[in-house]
Amino acid sequence: MKAFKLLILITLIAAGNVFAGELDTYYLQQFGELPPSTAKVVEKSTLTPKIHKCGMPLRHNLKRDWKKLQSNTQSTLAKYLKTPTLASENSLLSSGGHFIIHYATTGSDKPVPAPPYTITSWAQKVADIFEEVYTYEVSYLGYSQPPNIPYDVYLQVLIDPLGQSRYLGLTTSESLSGNSATSYISIDPDFTSFFIYNPLALLKITAAHEFHHAIQYGYNYYFELWYAEATASWMEDEVYDSVNQLYDYTRDYLIKPEESLDTPADGGYSHWIFNRLLAENHGVAAIKAVWEKLGGITSTTGADIPMLPVIDNTMTSMSSSLPSEFMAFARRLYTKEWTSHTNELNLLYSRPLAIKELFSSYPVNTATTQASSIALPHYGIKYLKFLPSTTISNLTISINSTSGTQTSLLKKTAAGFSDIAENPGGTGTKYTYTVNNFNTLDPSTDEITLIAINTSTSDTETVSISTDGSTPTLTNGVCGTANGQILDVIPQDNQMCSSGAPPQLLGNYSLNWTCVGLAGGTNSNCYAQLKGTTSTTPSSSGGGGGGCFIATAAYGSYLHPQVMTLRQFRDRHLLTNAPGKAFVALYYRISPPIADFIREHEAARFMVRLLLAPLILAVSHLWITASAASILALLSFVGLRKRFAARLPAAGVTI
Repeated sequence: MKAFKLLILITLIAAGNVFAGELDTYYLQQFGELPPSTAKVVEKSTLTPKIHKCGMPLRHNLKRDWKKLQSNTQSTLAKYLKTPTLASENSLLSSGGHFIIHYATTGSDKPVPAPPYTITSWAQKVADIFEEVYTYEVSYLGYSQPPNIPYDVYLQVLIDPLGQSRYLGLTTSESLSGNSATSYISIDPDFTSFFIYNPLALLKITAAHEFHHAIQYGYNYYFELWYAEATASWMEDEVYDSVNQLYDYTRDYLIKPEESLDTPADGGYSHWIFNRLLAENHGVAAIKAVWEKLGGITSTTGADIPMLPVIDNTMTSMSSSLPSEFMAFARRLYTKEWTSHTNELNLLYSRPLAIKELFSSYPVNTATTQASSIALPHYGIKYLKFLPSTTISNLTISINSTSGTQTSLLKKTAAGFSDIAENPGGTGTKYTYTVNNFNTLDPSTDEITLIAINTSTSDTETVSISTDGSTPTLTNGVCGTANGQILDVIPQDNQMCSSGAPPQLLGNYSLNWTCVGLAGGTNSNCYAQLKGTTSTTPSSSGGGGGGCFIATAAYGSYLHPQVMTLRQFRDRHLLTNAPGKAFVALYYRISPPIADFIREHEAARFMVRLLLAPLILAVSHLWITASAASILALLSFVGLRKRFAARLPAAGVTI
């Protein structure tokens, strides 16, 4: 009983931080200050480099929420908002007079540039690159310059607060006047620790990205972060088209297009591609018009201003609308009929666009076990593909949907893409599509794809479908020869599934897919890995990557502090040994479909969060967990020893 009470006491002590002010706890965790015992200093020479794009979002949120934090939290986090102090600092003014470059000549922030640059010539190159960016973004594209010119740029090591990776750059706001805010930029001293791209290329895109954040602060401090990152990432490729680092992030959107446009899991980097659609349809000035529109709006509550209505108002002034642009975007993602940067399509589609459902047997309706109803979050996209059947001459697809949805049916043949017209529906049907000569289509090349989008603010819109056709034959989904293998390239459909509907890829570097049974057949979850990668998905926003599918679904974002705790435990304690790696591989194989269900049911999300709470508490306070277990074991041993000793004299035994 005493042991049990002690264990409860230790648990309550450990839980103290967990139940502190939610906002305070969130920021303390994000900046690596909770608990203090886990904080660590990471030296530049020992840090494992990874590209961790931009540190602006976290600091932007911190400044916005500053007055809501407790005073002791403010005292702890104030250091993250201070102007940088560099050892033995030198500075130089750029040739155009628009930038002051600050750099250290001693200490850990001292640049160690790649040859042939010296510290001084590298600082001059930084100044020249920022002047190039200014010329393009302000002089050529016509954006307003930031309010504080000459603008300060600091060269310093930028470690993400949790010590997991390094930022390329960071823009920090300073003083606010009306809607507009001054700011300064910090960038990596020399970019030599990021091995994927050469330092000069990274300097260029970082300058283009961060300077646009400075411009954004000048228009309106209260922007929504997703569009700020989407625009800054899009701008990289406009200023320096040859680097193409932004395509590393687009794959995150392609594998999950149902993700709401304004609530991306990666913070907005991958959604830059929507700006390319707007620029192709209305010219690059359309993006500037969005920011100018935002500049005239005042936040009455101190909260960030939602960007979707701003984009909609901007499109309305151009005789369009956000819903119509979003449908055009959904179509273009599928058809690949982009009109700009066409030589980079192989980079854009380095991972295939995810298809939500694949139908190869008919009919599709509520009487079959095939999914015939899909849920759509606001401004999300889902693609449903109907594979040709030799037994159906003309396929009729009937649609019932809620008011916030739109659909479009496309036919792909060797001649290209064509629209299939919508027909009025009958009793109990909103409208129908008829695919004539469905049985003459070539299953190996031709496709019929329904595009469904939600252009409302509701996350509960649905589209229900049914088709005609004969009753299908029951077929079980069975993993193919690629299952469990380490591969050089993404496998073909027949390698992923030996039977069942062709697979939908659910992963990125770790390939997870489901071979879907037909007409009541069972499903099989399958897994493979690409060579040269780990079993975690690279992240543009820090930490050890994705992969915690169930926790991410439960908490809504892989950036949530509780998910980050589990990811860190996985990286530090599971992926460092063979049994842990085997467990993680099994988890990746079975968890994606479970996560899909959790993500779409709020009650399930709540229950999973409840079930994960003790696990998160345990891995967050490993020393307390170990101590509690040790004390419990010790007290149990002492208790057993006493009982054993009490019985020995009665048996006539002395000790």
